Amino acid sequence: MEKWTKGPWRYFKQGDGTRFHITARPATKPGNRFDDFATVDIGHEDDARLIASAPLLYDELAHLVRLLEPLERDGTLNVPGLATLNGARAALSRATGEEGGR
Repeated sequence: MEKWTKGPWRYFKQGDGTRFHITARPATKPGNRFDDFATVDIGHEDDARLIASAPLLYDELAHLVRLLEPLERDGTLNVPGLATLNGARAALSRATGEEGGR
């Protein structure tokens, strides 16, 4: 089970566009657009978009690992496929902190 806030996440600009809010759900308080769980002070919308897509990216990598592991076990996974599988595993480990927090 994940330790983070369930997706999907969204982002929106605040003020002059150098601050972005990341949110996971519509507002529960009248007058608010969203209930924020993170404010990211960055000047690039691309960074906010990448952060907001993190839950989807994690889920898709986990799905890829589940699809490729049977091929690895039966020995039919080729070298590029094995490299992809190992890269996906490494990214998931990094996201969950299992790789030592690097």
